[in-house]
Amino acid sequence: MTHRNSLEAAKKLVRRGAGQEAPSAEAFVPEIRSNIKWKPTTLTVQPLRPDAMVKIVWNFGVPFAQLEGFHDWLATNEVNLANACNNATGGVAHYLGTYLHIDTGAPRYQSEWGLANDTTAEAVLENALQSPQQQQLRDLTKVLRGYWSRDPNATDHRFGLARNYINLNSLPSGGAFWDVTMLSRTEQPLP
Repeated sequence: MTHRNSLEAAKKLVRRGAGQEAPSAEAFVPEIRSNIKWKPTTLTVQPLRPDAMVKIVWNFGVPFAQLEGFHDWLATNEVNLANACNNATGGVAHYLGTYLHIDTGAPRYQSEWGLANDTTAEAVLENALQSPQQQQLRDLTKVLRGYWSRDPNATDHRFGLARNYINLNSLPSGGAFWDVTMLSRTEQPLP
């Protein structure tokens, strides 16, 4: 097509109104589907759920390339980690297990630890993890925490047994927002 023909074709389009519509864009909402549905293994697993007044929860993901190695490590070491934690802390701290989010999606995990109380159990666990006599506990915890620390979206939280926190005045006070939080319980908010 020559330059003259191109110019004539463009003029015809403008005359027909093709060039008079304002440009527009529509929102595009992507839909992501995955056929991954986590299924339990055929192995029988003993639950590691003793009572705990405080629960520490590590939330993290593991890349697909590392899944098999992580699951093999758990199968080999999880019971040893639970026993080492229980023995090293005299039963005041427990490794409760690592749980996989079994619905469809990327592999997300929660490793859970139980503390018998919210005052001394964490200090006992910390001392056990630093003790040269508890090297197995330290090494196993370090590997598990290593998976957690490689996830940039990892979190860890402490949960107290709700029925133990009925009276908010019994909670330890402190922090930048403590006073205003206590006041906000009794004062009505501004309209």
